[in-house]
Amino acid sequence: RVRFVGVDPFDSVEVMERFAAERGVEYELLRDPERSFTNELEVVAFPVTLFVSPEGEIVRQTGVIDADELRAAIDEMF
Repeated sequence: RVRFVGVDPFDSVEVMERFAAERGVEYELLRDPERSFTNELEVVAFPVTLFVSPEGEIVRQTGVIDADELRAAIDEMF
């Protein structure tokens, strides 16, 4: 099972909702205005894609990723 979550440290709720509506995003979107989540993970550039194991361990971190790369990474890791 794979779960997608978007975390946005910059935008308002309204901007996030518009983004989701325009792109058909159906995964969970969370705000991180204090950047506590991204700072804890030491994220220094955006966007970032994190692959997290069921145990909560980050197993891969990358930047922008297209659908084919995403599918391949999921198939490989999970």
